[in-house]
Amino acid sequence: MASDLFWYPYDVNEAIIEKTTMTALEAGVYGFLIDYYWRHGALPTDESALARIGHVTPDEFARIKIGFAHLFTPEWTHPRLDGVRQSSTKAYEDRITRARKAGIASAQARENAGKKRTRTARASR
Repeated sequence: MASDLFWYPYDVNEAIIEKTTMTALEAGVYGFLIDYYWRHGALPTDESALARIGHVTPDEFARIKIGFAHLFTPEWTHPRLDGVRQSSTKAYEDRITRARKAGIASAQARENAGKKRTRTARASR
């Protein structure tokens, strides 16, 4: 399911609030981390892996994580994004359900129209 969420709503106000005290490097790494988190549904807990995702060395990551670590839990989950993911997943599933129902209704309408044409053709013979 995580891979079905190709985009996420970007709340500019929320981004400004979150990043206002970060350096450019911290904000960039944070952006890479939340993009990965959104796409995969979780982050690894290994800081070397987090550094790779953030496109920095492990030493750089250890030095700059103070700028954004407070937005994550100690297990590197992101409570705000979890809520957005949950509502986006529900909206995605609701769209799928509506599309299936519409497809079934359309198929039934075509089938009924075909039966009606057949009855009309037989009646006119």
